[in-house]
Amino acid sequence: MAHHYPPRRRFINIGRPKPVSSSFIFLHDSNSSSTALSQQFAHALKPKSTTDMLGSTTTNMLFLNAPIHTITTTTILPTPPPTPCPQTQEEEPHKQHTWFSTIQPIGADDDDDDDDDVPSTASWNELSLCMNLLEKAVVRQSERVGRENVFLVGVGMGFAVAATYVMQMDERIGGLLGVGGWLPFHSVLKRVGVYGEVVVVVAGLAELSGYAQFDMKRMDEKGEEEEDEEEEEEEEEEEEEEEKDEEDVFGSGYSTPTLCEEQHNDQAPSSELMLRRTKAFLEYILLHGKPPTHPRVCNRIDSSTPVVLVHGAEDQEVGFTYAKEAQETLRHFGFEATLRVVEGETHELSRRLIGDLMDGFMRRGLGNGDVRGAVGEMLLEGWL
Repeated sequence: MAHHYPPRRRFINIGRPKPVSSSFIFLHDSNSSSTALSQQFAHALKPKSTTDMLGSTTTNMLFLNAPIHTITTTTILPTPPPTPCPQTQEEEPHKQHTWFSTIQPIGADDDDDDDDDVPSTASWNELSLCMNLLEKAVVRQSERVGRENVFLVGVGMGFAVAATYVMQMDERIGGLLGVGGWLPFHSVLKRVGVYGEVVVVVAGLAELSGYAQFDMKRMDEKGEEEEDEEEEEEEEEEEEEEEKDEEDVFGSGYSTPTLCEEQHNDQAPSSELMLRRTKAFLEYILLHGKPPTHPRVCNRIDSSTPVVLVHGAEDQEVGFTYAKEAQETLRHFGFEATLRVVEGETHELSRRLIGDLMDGFMRRGLGNGDVRGAVGEMLLEGWL
């Protein structure tokens, strides 16, 4: 008896899409927005896109909005009508965002006016809000793809916030990338790291607190004092610091610095010690929204997050010296930070700046195979 079998079905193996394996968190510049930054990337990469560059199916891209809202108005000029009747268009408000209050990019030293680098109480609180916002995003994405596959991409002030956040981490992420970036309150962070100072802002006035306070005052004194008297006062100051109450110390892993930890003032502090001081300072701000009143040291630090920074040589908004200061400071704190200053480029996000940024990304060996494949293809085909 003959058996008749139904015709064999032909299946087309489309293949399951690969799961998301990387996350890139983008932080826009001051007086901008996540939408504006996304559009800037789209315009610079046209006809390609950010998804083409980083991998359309395997990479999650998150554009964050800064927590502080600013409203500006832009006049939109109407298209000349075909009829003689004049037409006008009202000004249309556009909501923009900024990360924290500052008059100008603060990164390079200014010997003529160091007071410009002293943040207000509001600035510290705003910076705390920003770091907490970024902390939530990083934790959420890390749970999804792992910390080693999370990357922060900051433009201008966005890099400033991202770098501040990275300096207080105790576990690395995939990398920190920046375009036209700078460090916030650079001289303050340097004093915290190098000298162990704490800048306390009270009623708009900056006061120094810390082991280097006596040295700073001594430099400014105009009266004539005997050297032995100065040494005696310095010893008394150190003894007072040793006896300081430790009730301000929070959490495990933190301690009031001892003289052994602080090292002698004549010795340059190590990168590890500078980062321990700075991390404790910044993490206190993240948790409390204000600087600590006493110097503190954190035992859990990590400086292994790679940093790649590019900057336009013709940038009139943020001079490339700010980027050099940022790179130098991060290196002093133990981070491997690279900087490429691109001739002919300005503060505007361009295909060339993005290309140099991703070239640095590839040269540092960052990203997993999926991301590197997408970036490498864009570079080889000349799209970047």
